[in-house]
Amino acid sequence: MSKMPKELIAHIVSQQVVGREYREMVLEVPDLKDVSPGQFVNLKVISTSFDPLLRRPFSVHHWEPVEKKIHLLYRIVGQGTSLLSHLPVGERMSLLAPLGRGFSLEGLTPETPTLLIAGGIGFAPLYFLACCLQERKVPFEIFLGGRSREDITGAEKIKKLTGHLPRITTEDGSLGEKGLVTVALEEYLDSCSVRIFPSQLFACGPNPMLEAVVDIAISQGNMPLQFSVESVMACGIGVCLGCVCRPFSENGYKKVCTDGPVFSA
Repeated sequence: MSKMPKELIAHIVSQQVVGREYREMVLEVPDLKDVSPGQFVNLKVISTSFDPLLRRPFSVHHWEPVEKKIHLLYRIVGQGTSLLSHLPVGERMSLLAPLGRGFSLEGLTPETPTLLIAGGIGFAPLYFLACCLQERKVPFEIFLGGRSREDITGAEKIKKLTGHLPRITTEDGSLGEKGLVTVALEEYLDSCSVRIFPSQLFACGPNPMLEAVVDIAISQGNMPLQFSVESVMACGIGVCLGCVCRPFSENGYKKVCTDGPVFSA
């Protein structure tokens, strides 16, 4: 569980187009102490009116602790993100951060290979995780899946980080292999040798993809799995109950914003 978040003031350092519907925003947040992979921020533009009224949650895509910069990868899907995409460099923002429960790296070493599975915008928190795994010298492979090539935003970033491209699948075959990323995952696990068989899975993406990954983990002898759930949120601090869900692998209802967004299977 994260500590009680504080309201922080940030400003936009850059906005970059990384796909037809995708943008990467970099914010400088001088008073932010630390962030863990899998955590998120709740963001509001200071200079706008009450429309949109509610803050918007975004997974932390990357964190530069020395420069105090947060990277946010987002997809333009509605009024809030559309307005966000047109904000200029220097615009001031109000952040609640850091929020939520992130990924646990406990027990991971250079002898424990891992596997990351991202669907669409699910790449957002997994890139931060990949950077942390790289720092710890934990071996990993990453799978990127999407409907089409427009949904694949991080291939070159992963190549720059690891020296090779990730395994890419698209449902229409416009980039990489044609098909579902979960099918590619099953094929990979079936072909793995004991030496490189992953000790743990990490996943983020649409709920149907996550359900399939949970089933695959179970079929592989209950392989440890951590998955980040995407949800619409209002408060981000567990008060409004707008993000309550039943995770695929846990009993009872959970609040995505405080019990998650990362859950374990």
